[in-house]
Amino acid sequence: MELLEFFPKCLEEACSFRPVVLMLDSLDQLPADEGGRRLDWLPGKIPDDFYLIMSTLPDAEYECLPQLKVANSFVLIQPHG
Repeated sequence: MELLEFFPKCLEEACSFRPVVLMLDSLDQLPADEGGRRLDWLPGKIPDDFYLIMSTLPDAEYECLPQLKVANSFVLIQPHG
């Protein structure tokens, strides 16, 4: 089973027991090929009890940030310093 099929099924099953929080750091370091930085692997619909926190560098070359901005719950947190 490929990740595109497996990941949503895992989320559904895990969230049926309790809320799930997943933190993914440095999305900009994902490989550019196969849709990694475009977040093609992320399900279009996630379970209600699933909370996803992601970080990426803001440069357009990394492709992640524009994809995240189309999400309904996008929040930009400015770097400290």
